[in-house]
Amino acid sequence: MSMGDLPPRQKMINIMYLVLLALLAMNVSKEILHSFVIINEGLEETTGHFEHKIESTYAKFERMATTDEKKVGPFLDKAKQVQLHADEIDEILEHCKIEIISRTDQITPEQAKETSLEAVNGKDNQEWGTYILIGQGKDAMWKPGTPEYEYSALRLKELIGNFNEEVRTVLNLNEEDAEDVSIPLHATMMHDVKEEWELA
Repeated sequence: MSMGDLPPRQKMINIMYLVLLALLAMNVSKEILHSFVIINEGLEETTGHFEHKIESTYAKFERMATTDEKKVGPFLDKAKQVQLHADEIDEILEHCKIEIISRTDQITPEQAKETSLEAVNGKDNQEWGTYILIGQGKDAMWKPGTPEYEYSALRLKELIGNFNEEVRTVLNLNEEDAEDVSIPLHATMMHDVKEEWELA
């Protein structure tokens, strides 16, 4: 976030959660899911190592702004705005993870927050992941304005799209260069059928 973009570790964590949520929505064996649990643990450990560095970078940025507000201030404001939107995306991913764990294991959200992915019993439960992220299915997705939409795959796609555009604007990138720093939201082909990002 210090360069007006998500740091690599945050991108990895967010993508990992997306992959995990997608796998929970599919019929995937517990053995395969276990390998993602191991990867997730490694990513969370790496996150801990980077947190201090990111905080130090922002602190340095703020010290520079106090000595030269006119020159540094506008860039600090932009960096904080990007960070705010990145945190919003991260909050939705965390909410979805907790909600899926809570529903699949039939525990409270507070218990789900404290439950490691290794301890989740319903890793292969495909129903709740789909329901929370999409709704009742492709033809009955959550609609804007409903409480469920706020933490759905459609809302997440909307926020990521806005975030990509904001990063492009802040970094003053053309469309081609922006692809290198954007979170992909492209539709994919699955068995010769085009699947939108939120359904793939």
